[in-house]
Amino acid sequence: MSILTNSQTKQMGLEVGENKLRFFAKSHDAGEAAETIEAKTSGGDVTIGFNARFLYEAVSNMDTANIVLKLDDPLSPCLILPEGDESHTCVVMPMRLD
Repeated sequence: MSILTNSQTKQMGLEVGENKLRFFAKSHDAGEAAETIEAKTSGGDVTIGFNARFLYEAVSNMDTANIVLKLDDPLSPCLILPEGDESHTCVVMPMRLD
């Protein structure tokens, strides 16, 4: 999906809903894409933007099947950690969505 992000900002969006995560990206040149996956969620719905490269780097370095995303609102940092292991914690700062 990062191929379809803006080439300068690498901006992608994440919508957290009831038991689902929806990742989306769009570029004026390349088009748009979206992918929805099932997830255990709690709290309210939130839509937040990230640099796709930063999110990928945080997640790809975790050697686990399940990953926990802790986020409050679209302007607060997101904590990313392997489920059951707080020794490897990543912080990814959000981006404002266009």
